[in-house]
Amino acid sequence: MRDCSSRAPSTEYRSSGLTAKLAGMSVHQILIDISNWSTERWFVEIVGWGGAVLILLAYLLLSAGRLTGQSLAYQVMNVLGAAGFIINGWWHRAIPSATLNVIWLLIGAIATWQIIKKRGSSTSAM
Repeated sequence: MRDCSSRAPSTEYRSSGLTAKLAGMSVHQILIDISNWSTERWFVEIVGWGGAVLILLAYLLLSAGRLTGQSLAYQVMNVLGAAGFIINGWWHRAIPSATLNVIWLLIGAIATWQIIKKRGSSTSAM
């Protein structure tokens, strides 16, 4: 077993994104790091967290019976949430996550298209 106690805490980021080793970082160091983010980084993080909120909210509303899986709102929330995860995952080089969310987005886009198509055919039949 290796003794890592003598090593200084690492604050370097891996190319895979937010996999920073925060164990040795103080809150002050984390805030300094965040204050150095570029506009692009802020955009990617906000879009990613927005996607997370949308997907979780969609699931919460589905589980609470407030939405159905066939509702347009549920599908659109999933499509937009997956888009946020794709942008964030791609930027952080989290390719498996980005790939999963491309598939998630495609499933939601197809379901959205079918819902809209069904609504259009039911209103034109009148």
